[in-house]
Amino acid sequence: MRWFRKLFGKDNDFVTVSKDVPLTTLMRWYIYDTGMGHENEIAELIGLTPVSEEGNKKERQDSELRLEQVLDLMPYLDFISDVAADAVSSMQLKEMQKAGVISETADLEDDMITMQSVYKAIAVSSLVGGFSIALQLGLVTNNAIASDIAIKKLEDEDGF
Repeated sequence: MRWFRKLFGKDNDFVTVSKDVPLTTLMRWYIYDTGMGHENEIAELIGLTPVSEEGNKKERQDSELRLEQVLDLMPYLDFISDVAADAVSSMQLKEMQKAGVISETADLEDDMITMQSVYKAIAVSSLVGGFSIALQLGLVTNNAIASDIAIKKLEDEDGF
């Protein structure tokens, strides 16, 4: 196995890097990175102190830098949020039918679209917020090739 040690360098030193980031900082990053707006109001609702106008400007600038790291992942995050929204909406309708709240889903197309929109907004903002922070902290790295995700429909036997 000497060739293995020679090739992979058994004597290599590994360095562990750690970052101490206060939970309140992570919470504030999430508020800014999800783009919900009304950052100070939301901060106060979850127990954080509001930031000054200067602080708000700095937080927005820092957020833009974090979000730039997520851009290559957006097609993937958008796709996953669509899947999540469809799954949760479908399960909610199924449970409403079981409970007798609704009888048929055919008349609920507008409601289904609304539900999917709400759930997608929640999913995509959560994914973007989570990934922007994880990338900033080095918990995950974006070293993949960015590409668009496209859903292709299978043609039926007649080619339609």
